[in-house]
Amino acid sequence: MKHLFKLSLMLLALMLPATASAYDFEVDGIYYEILSDNQVAVTHQGLDDDPIPSYTGNVTIPETVTYEGTTYSVTSIGDCAFYRCSDLTSVTIPNSVTSISGEAFSHCYGLTSVTIPNSVTSIDGGAFSYCSGLTSVTIPNSVTSIGGGAFSYCSGLTSVTIPNSVTSIGGWAFCGCSGLTSVTIGNSVTLIDGYTFCDCSGLTSVTIGRSVGYIYSSAFLGCSALDTINFNAINCEDFFVIEDGGDGPPFEYLNISTINIGDGVQRIPALFAWDCCGLTSVTIPNSVTSIGNSAFFNCI
Repeated sequence: MKHLFKLSLMLLALMLPATASAYDFEVDGIYYEILSDNQVAVTHQGLDDDPIPSYTGNVTIPETVTYEGTTYSVTSIGDCAFYRCSDLTSVTIPNSVTSISGEAFSHCYGLTSVTIPNSVTSIDGGAFSYCSGLTSVTIPNSVTSIGGGAFSYCSGLTSVTIPNSVTSIGGWAFCGCSGLTSVTIGNSVTLIDGYTFCDCSGLTSVTIGRSVGYIYSSAFLGCSALDTINFNAINCEDFFVIEDGGDGPPFEYLNISTINIGDGVQRIPALFAWDCCGLTSVTIPNSVTSIGNSAFFNCI
């Protein structure tokens, strides 16, 4: 019977899914996962699906690391690499890194400073979510995509400039950034997705870049302090998208007092300032040739 019992345990172990360690090696207190023969990602201790907070204080990530005679280039900050490292205060990322993966710095409440180099092209979903200690972030001109929820609930952020290199911003990207007072959206972004800036209760000014063609109805939901819109999107046709659960244009019922239409804009979209009853000032340049239906409806 004992032999049968041991055999049963062995068979059960073989049937259970294997859970691998997140890292392949550690050097100078930093954990790495091998991606290829010469590339690694920074990762954490523990298992793939159970990250252990591994870093504190000020962390400087090297461009290269040598292990057992092989030198690797550090090209990525891996999923959950610094997840819940609440005692982490600053991180310097080297120019060899091209991507910051999902939830890489999520819930790092003590993080006050991070340097994102010009080599980074993507910041994935939730990468800096709940980093409430961050007061400013410089997104370099190399970044082309910002994932959903990437900076959500970073309540300490006061201003964000999204460079012209960025073409896509995921939903919820800056949701809950209650300290955010101004946002500049670069000229390559074509869509402001659902809930992108929702509940940014301190947001007072938004500058919309030239290529934006669509704004979801929930994009600025809960932005109760939003006062000024600088609108530079040219030739917008179907500007507003009312998604499931949305109830109207994105600026509806907001207490906007000032709208500045930028030079080069040819069309003010329909429903543009629908029900913006606090509106006191509108600047329309000579380039505008048409104003959509109900663009300033009920602005009294």
